[in-house]
Amino acid sequence: MIKQRILNLIKAYWRWVLSIVLYLIAVSGIWHYRSIVYHRYLQPFCEVLWGDRLLDMVLFAFLLTGFLCLILILRCPPIEQFRFEKAFKEMGIKNSNGEYPVLLSKRNDPYMKHGHIYKINSAGISTDTFDSHVVQIKSALALHVYRIDLTTKAKRILLYAKPLKYIKPTVISVDDTIFSRELCKLPNLLCIGKTGSGKSTALITLLGIYARYIPSVSLMVLDYKNNLFSHWGDTENFYGFESTIDGLRKFYQEFTERLVANDEERNKQIKVLLIDEYSSFLSAQDKRTSDEVKSMLANLLNMSRSLGLKIVIGMQAGYSEYFKAGAREQFHSILALGNISKEQKQMLFSEYKEQMNEQNKVGEGYLLIDGKGVEKVRIAKSDNKGSVINDIYEAMNR
Repeated sequence: MIKQRILNLIKAYWRWVLSIVLYLIAVSGIWHYRSIVYHRYLQPFCEVLWGDRLLDMVLFAFLLTGFLCLILILRCPPIEQFRFEKAFKEMGIKNSNGEYPVLLSKRNDPYMKHGHIYKINSAGISTDTFDSHVVQIKSALALHVYRIDLTTKAKRILLYAKPLKYIKPTVISVDDTIFSRELCKLPNLLCIGKTGSGKSTALITLLGIYARYIPSVSLMVLDYKNNLFSHWGDTENFYGFESTIDGLRKFYQEFTERLVANDEERNKQIKVLLIDEYSSFLSAQDKRTSDEVKSMLANLLNMSRSLGLKIVIGMQAGYSEYFKAGAREQFHSILALGNISKEQKQMLFSEYKEQMNEQNKVGEGYLLIDGKGVEKVRIAKSDNKGSVINDIYEAMNR
């Protein structure tokens, strides 16, 4: 514990230590050779003034002033202070007396690579006000704010942020074993994205991840448009167009059998159901069948986790009308690709919508994992596409 605290302190203040050490080395050299300098360059002053002693006092005062200036610069770089002052004025963040917040200090965040902790005199402005201006702060200061805290002292706020140049999307790829194995642990996933957002590539990538990293997994794909996954049409577990409902009923039968049997060994055999273009599939059904689909899906989302069954839904927008009441909230992770509308952010990412303001390229978006927050991601194609297709083909024949 003590060792970790020491390491954290070093991470937070290594620039301080390095700068002070270098300054003291320079001061030691100047002080050591001061007599030579006095008598070589300041001989007239040595004779007129009170010898070397007075010059030593002047030099000491000068070096001490330099040390104090160094501390002030390390504590709060003037350029940073000016940037914050300008940003707060542009955003109009001020108290009832017209006073703006002031940056007091800046230091490294020992728990976040490239992160900084900015201590700010808030001038009595609440943290809610700062929270509501996170997007503007990000734009004005090129900072990604990941936390805002009050300090024990009044009118002090800690702003935890990282320069935007260090923010890179987390890569989701079949070839990325670490993050891919984490994705395999997620029970239910909703993937949304407009046409051209990269959603199709993301769904195939997810299938490839499941096929490669979940031992003996069985994949079932329901593709109502019979388009994206049609080249797996000759497999045992592919259902397209009018047969889509048959595939869902077959998977639901597996669910009911596992629910009744409560067989621990059987439940260890992971089965994944992927429904692509779910909204189109549902809209094409009559009311009776539509209600049946919603009921089956609601039960699967609510109770399939302990039975070794995973549900993945792909659709353009995750409107609640396509789900039975409360069922949509059972998705433990949501992958949103492309540029997401304000409405979708409010519905699916309400707590994190202020962090989702970038313009995303094709294949880029955000992944929300229940209990872990949201992060920007990028879908990457595999270096060995043929191998991935074969892995999925085998998993869809189990």
